Formats: sequence, structure tokens, C-alpha cells
Amino acid sequence: MSKHAPNKEWINSDAYIYTRHDNVREDVYYLAILKQPHWRKRYVKSLRTNDKEVALKKAEKEYNRVMEQQRIVQATLFNDEDAQLATSQAGIGKLGEDRFIGLMMSKGYQAYKPERDLWGRDAVLYKDGKFMPTQVKTAIVNNNQWQFQTKHTGSDRIKYKEVCSHMAFIHILENSIWFIPTDKIPDVDSMAHSKFKSYLEGYEVTL
Repeated sequence: MSKHAPNKEWINSDAYIYTRHDNVREDVYYLAILKQPHWRKRYVKSLRTNDKEVALKKAEKEYNRVMEQQRIVQATLFNDEDAQLATSQAGIGKLGEDRFIGLMMSKGYQAYKPERDLWGRDAVLYKDGKFMPTQVKTAIVNNNQWQFQTKHTGSDRIKYKEVCSHMAFIHILENSIWFIPTDKIPDVDSMAHSKFKSYLEGYEVTL
């Protein structure tokens, strides 16, 4: 028995169930999935049961759900080189930015990228005599939380609408990209995707 993961049992080569030894819900099993190519860390979730057989069944179902999301992400966004690059959230963000810029250039926009994102502007688009400083956000999980503020300028949080005219939102699992003026974004720090979708209506970008 593992000292750090009591009652550990592998369900496949990537995942196992275990109980905890740190006095935090020691009575239930947890599922752990090893870190995948574009994850920042391994995936852990409580299975909310102390019955081993029930835990194994719930773990297999949850594993299949999570890995199906992983498969969609890879099929939608990554080629072989991308999969090697996307080992962090920053890598995912960069790939999302490149995908968005490529799409906008195909629609007649000129696009400029700063060498470093210091002011919350991932790109500046230009079309019809207008410059559009833009922040790009990429999501790879269901019902993610979109962030509408930045800390780039120091300890004070600044909303992107103060430094950008537009924001782009890329949702890999939905295979959708939206490009929306920041004055149409609610004046909050963040919002769940399921709630924010009503604000995105009419702003999806397609080929």
C-alpha cells in the first residue's frame, strides 16, 4: 500500500483510485488521472463514496468523460507539433491566439502581435481605418470561467475593457470563436461560460 495514496488501485495506465491520509475526507475514494500533454497538473476528483466497487465504476465513467474532452481538444486544436508545445496554459493560450489571428486575417483584417503581452493586449487588429486592441481567451473545459480583468500592470487588477476595444473567446470543445466589443461585456470580474453565452450571441466568427 502506498504511504501517500492508501488503497491505491490502478484502473488503467493513466488513472487510479485512492483514499487520502491527511485527515481530509479519509473515508472516500478519489480519482487521479496522470498529467496529460497540455495539462498543468494531474486531474483529481472526489468520487464521494467509500465503497471500492462503486468507486471503480464511478472512476471509469469520469475518466472516460475527461479523456473524451481531451480527445476533442487535441483533434480540434493540435497537430503533432502543437501537442509538444502545449504543455502549459500559456501554451494553450498562444495556440488559441494563433488560431484566432489566422481566422481574422482570412476575413481581411491585418493583425499585429506584441513580442510580450504587458498591457493585456494579445493582438491589435486593423480594418477599415480602425485599430482594435484585442485580448484573446481560450477555454478547453466545459463551463469554464471567463476572466475579464488583468494583472499585467502591477498589483491592481484592471478590466480588459479599459485597455482593449475587443475581446476574442475561443472555446475548443464547442469549436467556436467569438469576437466581441468590450463595451458589450458585463462589468464584472469573471463569468461562467454558460451564463456569458447570451452576451456572445451575434458575435461568432466563422469562415
